[in-house]
Amino acid sequence: MMKPHDILDLLESQHAEVERLFAKLESNPGDRVATFFELVDRLAMQASIEETLIFPLVVDGDLLRDSIDAHHEIRRDLADMLSLDPRDDAAEFDALLHLLRLRVSRHVRDDELRVLFPALRRALTDEQRSALAIDAGPMLETEPAVAAA
Repeated sequence: MMKPHDILDLLESQHAEVERLFAKLESNPGDRVATFFELVDRLAMQASIEETLIFPLVVDGDLLRDSIDAHHEIRRDLADMLSLDPRDDAAEFDALLHLLRLRVSRHVRDDELRVLFPALRRALTDEQRSALAIDAGPMLETEPAVAAA
């Protein structure tokens, strides 16, 4: 996979991958365990990049608070889902998956794409965004946090 040379492009490509995984989970009623664990890992990686490299740059206290709150809500949803087996608890899993997708989509759309990313594109130079993408590289190459059962 070619790595973007801009942290915001990198995060946008991560958002697209998360959306692809949500679609795969919702459209495949069969064994979804491996795909779910891939989604968990992708969301954890993305949150780590944002919290480590992006959040320290946010000067708007309300936006930072909203973003932190969204990450906490997403983590709580994931924790609830990790206690379920999508094969045995399909109805509850599907309901939580729907809620999780709504939370992630709202956070990406309202906090990041509409406010945060445009502000960072204005505030940071191309070189600064490139340096942040390089800093994110090791976070993209980490081992999965959750092993498929």
